[in-house]
Amino acid sequence: MIAHDCCAARAELAGGHFDIVLLDYQLPDGNGLALLHEIKSSTGSPSVIMVTGQGDEEIAAEAVRLRASGYVVKDHRLPTMLPEAFGSALLEISRKHAQEELKRARDELEDRVREWTRELEEAIEFLKEEIAERKRDENGDPQVILELDRDVTGPDDTGS
Repeated sequence: MIAHDCCAARAELAGGHFDIVLLDYQLPDGNGLALLHEIKSSTGSPSVIMVTGQGDEEIAAEAVRLRASGYVVKDHRLPTMLPEAFGSALLEISRKHAQEELKRARDELEDRVREWTRELEEAIEFLKEEIAERKRDENGDPQVILELDRDVTGPDDTGS
């Protein structure tokens, strides 16, 4: 998709999902840095590679501050620098996707651990109540109480 000015770029960005945006510094109706700021201010913003015919260090520094994925000057180095900038942007995208997947997996694992912990707490509470009930029962078989206590606390140290 090609947008020839800021207005068209805003419309395209609002209407679709983009992984990488190649953004010129000088546009007919605005400044590429201002548009970069708008793009990176939105949630889930794409990677942005800033391109300019004016190799100004201040522009480059501002682009980096605004979280541009790359900065490329339109000169004899463009054929080499642009693929490198795209490669860096693709790595950034892959890293972002991996981080999102790790977060989803961690959240899922934490949910499972909370559920297992709740189930174990319920089982322990049930066993405590069962032990207390059997101890209160005067007609209960003492051998059964001893075996239940041994199962809950672990094997006895007597070797029997």
